[in-house]
Amino acid sequence: MIDLKICMVLPGYFPPDIRVEKEARTLIADGHEIHLVCMGADGQPQEGDFHGINIHRLQVFSKKYGKLSTLVYTPFFLNLFWRSHWINKIKEIIRKNNIEIIHVHDLPVVPIVISIAKKSNIPIIFDMHENWPEALRVWGKRCRLHVCLYNLIFNNVTLYKILEKYCVKNVDRLIVVVDEQKERVIELGVPGEKITVVMNVEDLGVFSNLTVDESLVTKYKNDFVISYIGGFGPHRGIDTAIKTMPKILEKIPTAKLLLVGKGSIEYEENLKKICMDLNLWRHYGVGKVEFCKPA
Repeated sequence: MIDLKICMVLPGYFPPDIRVEKEARTLIADGHEIHLVCMGADGQPQEGDFHGINIHRLQVFSKKYGKLSTLVYTPFFLNLFWRSHWINKIKEIIRKNNIEIIHVHDLPVVPIVISIAKKSNIPIIFDMHENWPEALRVWGKRCRLHVCLYNLIFNNVTLYKILEKYCVKNVDRLIVVVDEQKERVIELGVPGEKITVVMNVEDLGVFSNLTVDESLVTKYKNDFVISYIGGFGPHRGIDTAIKTMPKILEKIPTAKLLLVGKGSIEYEENLKKICMDLNLWRHYGVGKVEFCKPA
């Protein structure tokens, strides 16, 4: 028996989005029906099923116009360029499937969902994957001149802060990733009881059938290993972790920072340069920061 019919809205492509996938799987396991409205890439069907998630894709641009799809992340274009596409698709899904709750992911598309949900008298859950305004600030630090000008006009941090404040006060519930984000949203005037923390943690079931690589166990058995596992990007704070290693080594000489993941070549080279500058690449004859690509 189906409990609730939920429409998730994601201003991006799916798959992959592991947070959306895990939340949807959990809700499906509890008996809920999930419909996901997202962007579609070339070759992806408009309608589909992914592990029980009913997917409905918006295919506005072909791959050769892919750069234009970034306009979805621009507040002005939410109400001018993309408005009709998103609104028509979401309304269609609500009508055809008797949707009872809308669960919207990330800030850019929330204003559209608010306008639809209020007219339809449907409660909204806003899932804040990021501190979006500050993420924009970090993402925009390393960009070419024309991209920086575009960001200054359309991805303006001040504009997004105003947009965020409006959105968090006009949804019924908020989901955030960490306690610090909850504290920040409370400072924006949202009651704490409206906010739930759902951290990005790994599903332990993924590891149940994996074989342990004994060579790795042997390699690090005498080290105090501090690990980061995930995507490499300037907003992840990996550079901060590296810069703290000299202080950690003063207290724990066997400490080693193991970075597992990947990012752009430019960013990885920047991280390695920090290691070299801090004499961490070869510290007491042993590399104190190691990079490891996922299999």
